[in-house]
Amino acid sequence: TAQSLSDQATVAKDLRETLRAEAEATFEKAQRAAAAVEAALEEQQAHDATLRAQLATLITNQKHTEAEYQKGLEESGGALGSDAPAGWIAASGWAKPAGGYISDLFGPRAGSRHNGIDLAQSCGSPMYSAHAGTVVYAGNTGRSLGYLVRISHGDGVVTGYGHIQAGSIVVKIGDLVSAGTRIAKVGTTGTSTGCHLHYEVRIDGVAHDPLPFMRDRGVRLG
Repeated sequence: TAQSLSDQATVAKDLRETLRAEAEATFEKAQRAAAAVEAALEEQQAHDATLRAQLATLITNQKHTEAEYQKGLEESGGALGSDAPAGWIAASGWAKPAGGYISDLFGPRAGSRHNGIDLAQSCGSPMYSAHAGTVVYAGNTGRSLGYLVRISHGDGVVTGYGHIQAGSIVVKIGDLVSAGTRIAKVGTTGTSTGCHLHYEVRIDGVAHDPLPFMRDRGVRLG
């Protein structure tokens, strides 16, 4: 019996030694894995810092480039001038709604008040959203402006596009549009004596002169 117990003790000791060796090996392996993860994390953090620095540089350069481009346009009378193409988008995010020349200005006229400006151009010419927003009206008014689209741009600002060619409206109420999105074609519906876009800008329901409003946003009409 004593010999048997002695043998069992020896076996148990050998087993403990084996388990201890395995545990130490497993612990060392875990330590190496943890060190590798920590090194990878440090490398990733350093990489992220580099990327953030590069992004900041790119943003700064972009703003500088846009500012210089805008200044150059203003000085040269280039795309900000009356020869800017319809749909052209300024750095402000506002776009020229149509081409053509100004055939009627904002303000009083014989026996009435003109709440926008008229941009005369051939029927069928494209017209574009002046800014990003939501279409709040698209259809026939049955009144002087004929077929009309109105777009809400937030902060109480709404632009209107009148005398649209029948059947040419390509947006509907609830549509989200971007600056420079084609919305319809120039027409002469409603009370109109020729093909043109009647363009309005309203703020909190009050009509404002579109010329200085758009000029302040880098877009010249007509």
